[in-house]
Amino acid sequence: MGLPRWIRTPQQLAATLQSGKLTGAASDYQVNEEGFYVRSSQYHTVNEVPLKAYDAEGNSLTAIGDVNPDFNMGIANTVQCLQPARRGASAPSAAAD
Repeated sequence: MGLPRWIRTPQQLAATLQSGKLTGAASDYQVNEEGFYVRSSQYHTVNEVPLKAYDAEGNSLTAIGDVNPDFNMGIANTVQCLQPARRGASAPSAAAD
């Protein structure tokens, strides 16, 4: 997934307003001391929160990485039980004619 982006630029504010995720005009919002856009009516109150940025399609989340590994490795064992050679067994001899 990803973390939400916050509105920090006038371009992000315009795109969010265009997507319909925020209502009103750009003049209804202002930048706080941390550099985030907030509602002017909530500026310097306990209700002041940064606003999420949305693109024109209404998407808010930004991918920050891919958690799938680039390399996969597996370890497997193959155990064979070999029959030990019998002691005292001799090779067959050729029969004399």
